[in-house]
Amino acid sequence: MRLAMAVLLGAGALGAFACKAGPDEPGYVFAPGMVRAVPYEAFEKNPVTGEMLRPPAGAVPYGAAPTHVAPGQAGAEQAGRELVSPVAASPAALLRGEKLYATFCAVCHGPGGQGDGNIPQFKGWPLLGKPAADYPDGRLFQVITLGGQGWQGRKMPGYAAQVAPLDRWRLVQYVRKLQAAAAPAASGAPAASGAPAASGAPSASAPSASPGPSAAPSAIKEAP
Repeated sequence: MRLAMAVLLGAGALGAFACKAGPDEPGYVFAPGMVRAVPYEAFEKNPVTGEMLRPPAGAVPYGAAPTHVAPGQAGAEQAGRELVSPVAASPAALLRGEKLYATFCAVCHGPGGQGDGNIPQFKGWPLLGKPAADYPDGRLFQVITLGGQGWQGRKMPGYAAQVAPLDRWRLVQYVRKLQAAAAPAASGAPAASGAPAASGAPSASAPSASPGPSAAPSAIKEAP
């Protein structure tokens, strides 16, 4: 009986002592080092500055690839000079790029890159002619990432949130494939030719003057 009374009294005293703290934390902590961390927490305000802790300058989110370029003309030119694709050319990369192109790009640029997409107000953004064909790979990557000035003043949005960095480089590979396929047709050379015919001397195997159904259009509008 005495033991039971002692236990009840001890529990009551402990409970009264523990309830003296505020509503957001207990009054008694058995292992305070496990409750209150010595360093600052990631989303805790710094008691010195009163601000949230910020990542160091130049920090890159986990899983992301830095572009270190800014939007606009200057950033696009810098990207063309400095950014190099980490994705090796391969059939698998082209297949992935083709799938991404059909999902995100064909709606405006058209299935073959001729600017004949399904949305009327965004038609006329070809990728096969100048200046897109002259852009370095890094500049195309920058446009896909951050967007850019589109056809006839219409701005192209960036796709950094929709397309992963490595997939953007696969998109660049597929766009290059479309451009390479259109280049011989635009110049009048056979699509599967090796070397072009000599100037002023038409080859016996040269195609006829009238283009076939698979030939590129005679006039290609400028790309964004």
